[in-house]
Amino acid sequence: MELHQTLKHIIRTEGNDIVTDLRLVNMLNDLNAWQDIKGGKYILRAIINDGFAQKFLHIGRWNNDAINLASGFASTTGFKPDLVELLFKSLAYGFGWIKEWENISAKPISVQTSTLQRSGSNVSRTNTSINKQSTKKSIKAVEKMNDDEFETFIWSKIEWDHIIEDIAGVSFKNYHITPFNCYTGFRIQFEIEGRIKTVHLNITYIAFDSNGRICAYGTGFYMTKESKDRIGEINVFFNKDLDKLGSVVFDGSYCFS
Repeated sequence: MELHQTLKHIIRTEGNDIVTDLRLVNMLNDLNAWQDIKGGKYILRAIINDGFAQKFLHIGRWNNDAINLASGFASTTGFKPDLVELLFKSLAYGFGWIKEWENISAKPISVQTSTLQRSGSNVSRTNTSINKQSTKKSIKAVEKMNDDEFETFIWSKIEWDHIIEDIAGVSFKNYHITPFNCYTGFRIQFEIEGRIKTVHLNITYIAFDSNGRICAYGTGFYMTKESKDRIGEINVFFNKDLDKLGSVVFDGSYCFS
């Protein structure tokens, strides 16, 4: 069942207020509603946590106010606008505000004030003007770390569930973490063991700063059955000084033959 249909079923059963409850994310996960929307559960979690679900519910219809709210959320968080639009439209369909999914039309959501800009899996600053003096001051602690200290620091921020590897039928080992891009990102390299049993494995990440604000989201790693590489690499573009890193959550999506 697709996400919009699953939401409609859950809302009918639980009532409209379920969209303001984080239980909804797990309910959708249990019903495999995220298969075609990579990272969608993190977007929905942010929609609920940041109070946008409650505001959306109060609007009561899919209109310009609802579209502007979705656009504001995309601007605030930096999530891909098309995914944000899909999540909000799916909620609107679940409420019954949209009757025919095939005939949905709405003005596109554009990110005018976002601090992030995405193209494919790349994330970059929209404003390339950086105050070098303040940057040097804020990254001083990280820059002083030796290699082992840096790896320990990053691992303390990572949430990684090894079920990602279990489902795909491979295992990763001998991790090595290094900084890049003037300590506004880091790279994880690892060896790959085993033969992938799914058609493909896609690992995404979502990065939070120390205040819990979403700073970056992207595809970190992709492999298929045809992949011959035995060395994997994940580049995390945090887009802030790593001193401000709060946590990085990794998740996997799969396609089975």
